[in-house]
Amino acid sequence: MRRPRPAPPQADDVPARPILLAGLALFVGLLLSAGLVAAMLGTFQHARPVAEAPPQPVPAPPRLQANPPADRIAAENRALAELQGTARVDRAAGRVRIPIEQAMRLQAQRGWAGPEDPP
Repeated sequence: MRRPRPAPPQADDVPARPILLAGLALFVGLLLSAGLVAAMLGTFQHARPVAEAPPQPVPAPPRLQANPPADRIAAENRALAELQGTARVDRAAGRVRIPIEQAMRLQAQRGWAGPEDPP
């Protein structure tokens, strides 16, 4: 009976030197790229500022809103006063406007009308 021959000793599949050189080249490339980006940022920071946009032309009269922010604040104040104030809406039908918090409390006390209840 014959004995199988032992396998010959194998050398490393990949030599270490090319791998180390490739890693070194990658590292040097990254350093060069970072230096280039830093140089470009330094150049752009010292550049002239961008000119401001020209002012918007004023529309011809009649101007419906002379001061839009003030008009918005006034409209919000009117709406808030309407939500929090009281007023008679329809005297013949007996309808009044009450503050919303009070209306929610009344609705919670009275409960919701069911499908068989008249409105």
